[in-house]
Order: sequence, then C-alpha cells, then structure tokens
Amino acid sequence: MERMTIERIIAIEPRVARVLDEAKRRPYREEDLDGLYSEYKARLSLLVGWSSPHKKLRTCRAYDIMIRALCDALDY
Repeated sequence: MERMTIERIIAIEPRVARVLDEAKRRPYREEDLDGLYSEYKARLSLLVGWSSPHKKLRTCRAYDIMIRALCDALDY
C-alpha cells in the first residue's frame, strides 16, 4: 500500500492543491485567521475525509494530512 502524503492526496484530488494555494496567497489580518481556517477547512472537508468523492481519501489519515497542509498554508 502506498503511503499517504499531501502529494498523493493532490494526485487523487487536484482541487486540494488549488484550495491550498489560494489559502497560501490570500492576504489576511491576524484577527481573521480563525475564520479563514474554518472557511478553508469546510471547503477541503468536501474533498478529503468522510465526504470525499474518492474512497482512498475517506480516511482519518488523509484528513489529518490535509488539515496539517492547511495549517502550513495559513501559517496557523
């Protein structure tokens, strides 16, 4: 079995890369960070996690990796 990584997630669901890239480039004030995190988490949760259209991405491990990537993207 192939090890799950953010690169593997993106290979399965390319929209994850677009959302993470948007999160990285979006300017924000420190007081907006919690709201932005919630917004992007909701969007990404439709792609990775229990609601994913891809069976391989409906795991806790994939979801955790995606959340860590989001936190990195937002410097959260």
